[in-house]
Amino acid sequence: MLGKLLKYELMAEWKKYAAIYAGMAVLAGTVRIMDKSLTSLGDNRFITVMSSLCLMAFIFLSMLAFGLIFVFSTVRFYKNMYRDEGYLMHTLPVSPWSHIFAKLIPVYIWTILSAAVFFLCTGIAAGGFEWVKELPKIYDEFIKAFSMGAEQAAAVKFLKYMLICTIVSPLLMQIYLNFCISFGSLFNSHKILMAIVAFIGVNVISQTISSIVLIAAGMKTTSVGFMNMTDAEVMTEFFGIFDVMYVFTGIFTVVLYGLMLYFTYYIMHKHLNLE
Repeated sequence: MLGKLLKYELMAEWKKYAAIYAGMAVLAGTVRIMDKSLTSLGDNRFITVMSSLCLMAFIFLSMLAFGLIFVFSTVRFYKNMYRDEGYLMHTLPVSPWSHIFAKLIPVYIWTILSAAVFFLCTGIAAGGFEWVKELPKIYDEFIKAFSMGAEQAAAVKFLKYMLICTIVSPLLMQIYLNFCISFGSLFNSHKILMAIVAFIGVNVISQTISSIVLIAAGMKTTSVGFMNMTDAEVMTEFFGIFDVMYVFTGIFTVVLYGLMLYFTYYIMHKHLNLE
């Protein structure tokens, strides 16, 4: 049944994304055509300005495409689960978990597809994919910018951390938004307002806890304390703090988002309010 729900979700939203992807392709193609025109016609102020505007529009639309994934998914979750459509959706012979995952999985699918379209359109605008060959060189230069072995190891660890964050962030963000919508549904009025309150409240709580851990880990060490250390000692202390933060962030993320996921299920299962 989860497969049928996923098919229903994807079929219901594909036209919106198709329109955005088509716009990205048109803008990328326009940039490429204008660049070729500049090559053949020489310096032309009008074409140069229009090419720059199309490039800016392409970048903006590409960024918008990723942001709209969460907008479309959250609005659809709200309408399907807690508005009039909910009377039908919740009569289907499936568990709340199936509904939850049927809303989460498409977020990853559209994110991956958006990234693929952006990659292809960037290649169109650039006239090929030669720029991909430069990425390993950029990575090597970034690592070489850190002179000490410990610094280089820390830089690699940081890049791996950022890669993991990038991979899991779409899923975590949608869990967060779905929880807030579910929390807001508990109220008979001002549902959206209460969802916003939940969004701000969870963010404040998580930031407060993170700040406390930062203080405990030593990030608030005074500048006088650092002045009494050698450069090597400062770097060792600094990297040690980040090691603590990596571990804390991993555990805290699993607990926090696990709780939000569970409470979304609990609200849908035990305290469903469609009024």
